[in-house]
Amino acid sequence: MELAHRLIETLADKWKPEEFQDTYTEVLRKAIEAKLEGKELELPREERPRPVANLMRALEESFARKEPAKAAGRPAKGPQKRRSGKRAA
Repeated sequence: MELAHRLIETLADKWKPEEFQDTYTEVLRKAIEAKLEGKELELPREERPRPVANLMRALEESFARKEPAKAAGRPAKGPQKRRSGKRAA
């Protein structure tokens, strides 16, 4: 608990709320005022969503790139077995 209090005290002086601006409230207030005045609402443009990667295709392509190594006669590296700390007597 003491460590938490020290951490808060150390970091607390860096927070200056006046440096930040609440843009959501501003946009909402302007939209409400425009609506009350009967004006057309000007909505902010929506960002287009980024394309979602097809993970299955990426995995298949990754395996396909490793296939030539097997065809060339090189052994595929797999997980190594752990040795137990005990030796046979």
